[in-house]
Amino acid sequence: MAEERGGGLRGVLGLLRRRNPVLFAVGTLSSMSGTWMQRLAVGWVTWELTQSHSWLGLVAMADLFPTVFCSPVGGVIADRFDRRKLVLATQWASVAVTLCFYLVAVLDLLTPEALLGFVFVSGVIAGVDHPIRQSLIGDLVPPKDLGSAVALSAMTFNLARMIGPALGGPLLIWFGLQGVLVANAASYLVYIVCAMRFDLTGTPQRAVAPKASFLADIGAGLAYVMQRRDLLFALSMLLLVSLLLRPVFELLPAFAARLGTGLVGIRPEVVLSALTTTLGFGAFMGVLVAPIVSFRLGLRAGIWTSAIGSGLVIPVFLAVGQPLVVMALMGVFGCLLLINSVLVQMCVHQNSEPEYRGRSLSLQSMIFRAAPALGALSIGWFAERVGLEAAFDVAVAVWAVLAVVLFFQLRKTR
Repeated sequence: MAEERGGGLRGVLGLLRRRNPVLFAVGTLSSMSGTWMQRLAVGWVTWELTQSHSWLGLVAMADLFPTVFCSPVGGVIADRFDRRKLVLATQWASVAVTLCFYLVAVLDLLTPEALLGFVFVSGVIAGVDHPIRQSLIGDLVPPKDLGSAVALSAMTFNLARMIGPALGGPLLIWFGLQGVLVANAASYLVYIVCAMRFDLTGTPQRAVAPKASFLADIGAGLAYVMQRRDLLFALSMLLLVSLLLRPVFELLPAFAARLGTGLVGIRPEVVLSALTTTLGFGAFMGVLVAPIVSFRLGLRAGIWTSAIGSGLVIPVFLAVGQPLVVMALMGVFGCLLLINSVLVQMCVHQNSEPEYRGRSLSLQSMIFRAAPALGALSIGWFAERVGLEAAFDVAVAVWAVLAVVLFFQLRKTR
């Protein structure tokens, strides 16, 4: 693995003096805050309608699993066409779907099945959008600033993860799902305004991939990644973490309902908002720490260390019943997971040639979004039968075994 070590937080802060990174950060912060508001509200409404762990997993699956099919398409078109125009198209599509969702909620026609349908359509759009948006970062800054730009993108994404639930909880309590949906639609409009003002004239012209068939381009991107051991390692570790550890996020409403039963006078929605915000705060701190970890340990060691730490935290907070301790451990969990995610993303950016970057990032996006959906569906189904704590204990044990297998497999192929 090419161990490119960034300049840490100073490089990230230096980008805030430039037009493109600031516009990208503001737009991302707005749109992703809205997305996290809606995700919190949808999770809670699903729990209220069904009281089912399986339904929570199914909704997470509908939100995230379309990435398996849509992300490779997004990666190919990101390598073929104008990325700014593409990301504007996905944002306008998101506005339209959110407003339709709002009308159904206002007319009191919302059922678990209708909610599932809207979440699925939103997941399709997000699956196409994510690799395009991540690829766009390389068009907004010179190559020497790419590592810092990736860290800034992750920082704003995870600041949104903290701000969105903090705002979404009160909005859900005061205005219901409808108020959250209006706020989310407005958040996409802010990103649209920012994207229209990107200045792309001073950035290097990227190489454009040859226009073969879509399937041929997807296959070429997959073959490229399979030949790069640095990329293969990072994406394999991301797959294990996302499939078996990250579903804690998707099943958080069930944790909140369980924890809220012991808190007299506090509504479960407030507990969910607090837990999600704590996770977001931990994730934001993880983004700040990730460049330091990369500089001190290097990408490979940093990815291993953060993954192992994430796996160790889950059994601890499952065994603890004290709310404040659980919230603190959730923050640590969010921090470690995001260090892992940011370092994987930095690895993919730094070790992919420009003409393959969109397709490499589409695989990272596909794993990041689809694997937690599949994990949440499986763990949610298992939790219905053995309980939430036992289901995650098994998931952590399976993760540990597979991580050991991956470690020895990598040593064997060196």
